[in-house]
Amino acid sequence: MAKPLSINQLFSLQDKTVICTGATGGIGLEMCKSLGEAGADIVSIQLPDDPNAASLSRHLAEIGRNLQAFECDLMDTSAIRATFQAIWNAGVNPSVLLNCAGVNRRRPVIETTDEDLDLVWMGEFLYISRIQG
Repeated sequence: MAKPLSINQLFSLQDKTVICTGATGGIGLEMCKSLGEAGADIVSIQLPDDPNAASLSRHLAEIGRNLQAFECDLMDTSAIRATFQAIWNAGVNPSVLLNCAGVNRRRPVIETTDEDLDLVWMGEFLYISRIQG
């Protein structure tokens, strides 16, 4: 009988590439650290001059994984197109697309407006819809 795969073998991302929005903060940061530990290289789509970018870069360097960072405002459709063109031009061949970027207007749910919902969902819609150019 064949030996069962270990958890690390079963869920290995060795030599896979993950494109992630929101990779430098909150759940995105922690997910990218874990994905790196599973063997993935990370492509971070982040805000220009993101003050949190160093944390992800440092962690991935410590575990021997690669990080490529591309700056982009995900609410700007032309910036999204340009960013993904730059990613493809850099020869990135992703295995995973992870969306952790987000905005939120904190208020009681009963006070949430249609404009609030548009803001929250628009960035995710825009970048996914523009990914192929």
